[in-house]
Amino acid sequence: MLLPIRPSRLFARPGTAARLMFGVMMVATLPLPAQADQIDGDWCSASGQHLAIDGPAITLPSGAETIGSYWRHGFRYEAPEGDPEAGQIVEMRQLSDEEMVLIRSTGGKPGTPETWTRCQATS
Repeated sequence: MLLPIRPSRLFARPGTAARLMFGVMMVATLPLPAQADQIDGDWCSASGQHLAIDGPAITLPSGAETIGSYWRHGFRYEAPEGDPEAGQIVEMRQLSDEEMVLIRSTGGKPGTPETWTRCQATS
């Protein structure tokens, strides 16, 4: 049988309330994993390719435009006919504000993951 804890006993020792409050504040201020803001924007590969995501619309590295499946931290599309990647399924997942991973799948077999970064503005 559980007995109820009476507040008068919980805080009977001097400083108990202060220690409890300090512990709660420490837990509340622990760093949490950073969440990337959103995948929208301009992305560049190490090989010089560029793509741009704007909601469900995407401009591919070839310059072609298409619509895909968009969610805040990811994007997926099937490359359209006439595109150099035609028939491939391309999926992207944002890792941080500045980095994402892109995987091209052909015939259901995923290719090598590629790391892309936000394109840097040039003047």
